[in-house]
Amino acid sequence: IAFYIQCVEIGDKSFKFAYTVADRAESSVVYAKVESVQVCLNPKTGKSAQVSEKFKKVLETYRG
Repeated sequence: IAFYIQCVEIGDKSFKFAYTVADRAESSVVYAKVESVQVCLNPKTGKSAQVSEKFKKVLETYRG
């Protein structure tokens, strides 16, 4: 089994990952596809916060 992850969207306060679980020997055989949204939070206020430019650059390395 192989797991693939890519960042498919970067917003002002959130970003979205897409995950694929596939057969390692035959990558066209896909067992699951999932998307998740992560929201950045300010730990002091508990409210949503901007995705920093530094973190956006990190996320860009996972763009598909």
